[in-house]
Amino acid sequence: MSPENQIVDPRQSFRAWLADGPASEPRLSPTQELLAEHYLMSSVLSCMESEARRLKGGEPLRAFFWSAVIDFNGNFVHMGHRVKEELHYIPALIEGGWIERPTIEAFHDEHERAKQLTLHISSFVQCGDWEAVLRFVVLYVHFLPQHMREEEDRLFSIGAELSPETNGRLRSAFDEIDRRTLAGGSRLHYVDLARQLCTASGIEFDPGCSRAAP
Repeated sequence: MSPENQIVDPRQSFRAWLADGPASEPRLSPTQELLAEHYLMSSVLSCMESEARRLKGGEPLRAFFWSAVIDFNGNFVHMGHRVKEELHYIPALIEGGWIERPTIEAFHDEHERAKQLTLHISSFVQCGDWEAVLRFVVLYVHFLPQHMREEEDRLFSIGAELSPETNGRLRSAFDEIDRRTLAGGSRLHYVDLARQLCTASGIEFDPGCSRAAP
């Protein structure tokens, strides 16, 4: 099996994703990139879950923390990662006959739900309503891990079967999305955000950072 078609777990993909760059060979496959992004997203979910426990215990709403969460979820996740999935990766699976078209509609609905929850969290953080923030964060952290596992099981597991031509098209599309959406053109901004959130939450951050619990 060629390197670009090897599928590894999210933690391994994340480690490789951190070291990957335009000059490195061989580059991660598009599927591995999505897995790596899931791993980083899961560390932020763990931080959100930890912060929700603080709020429930009567601790004050920390605006700086939630501003970082909103930046990460709004820009890295919704404008980057999910655009890669909806507009490119899933259509490629449909084109190849791996999945049926209704699948994209189901995942789109779940993406839209996550986006709306993010917007609610942002709105209530701005007005300082910690009870509303807590309510929507609890919904978010219980909903997203299962959604991500379903994507990994039903979509990313097909990645090893994609042709070099399909992977090439996806690689070009993903690179263009990164150029448009990543702050300063670098994924490190969002890695740093996740690290800061882990520090604020008392969670150790490294490439082995624990995934959010179901």
